[in-house]
Amino acid sequence: MGASAVDVVAFRVGARHFGIPVAQVDQVFPVAEITPLAGAPEPVRGLVTIAGTATPVVDLQRRLEGRWSELRLHQRLILVGASSRRFALLADDVAGVTSLSEAALADASGPTDYGFIYTRLCDVAGLLSAAEEAQLAAALQQCPA
Repeated sequence: MGASAVDVVAFRVGARHFGIPVAQVDQVFPVAEITPLAGAPEPVRGLVTIAGTATPVVDLQRRLEGRWSELRLHQRLILVGASSRRFALLADDVAGVTSLSEAALADASGPTDYGFIYTRLCDVAGLLSAAEEAQLAAALQQCPA
C-alpha cells in the first residue's frame, strides 16, 4: 500500500520552493497594485483590494532574505487563510497543485523560519508572530476605509 499524500499549491520565491496545503489556499491571481500600509510589520508589503476587502500582502522574500521582492508582471498573489486573517502571499511563480508524501512532511527536523519548513511545506498560521499580528491589526485600524 502506498504512502498517504497531501495536495499542496507549489510556488517559488527567489530560489526557494514551497508548498501550501490546498485547503489553506483560496485563490491565485496575477499581481495587482499594492498600496503601502503605514505601521505594518516588516514582512507586510502593503494592501491589495480583493472583492472589496483590503488584504495584507506578505512579501516572503523580505521575511526570509531581508530584502523586498522586485515587483514584476509575471508574479502571482496567493490568497491564503490563516486563523481569522487572510493574506496574499507574493510569489515569483506558482507551479500548480502537486502531492507530497505525508512521510516526507512528517520530518520536522529540517530548518524552519517563521512557520516555513524548507522541505516545501508552508504553515500560513505561523506567518506572523503574535507581536506582528498585533502591529498589523493596529495598522489596519488606522487605515482609511
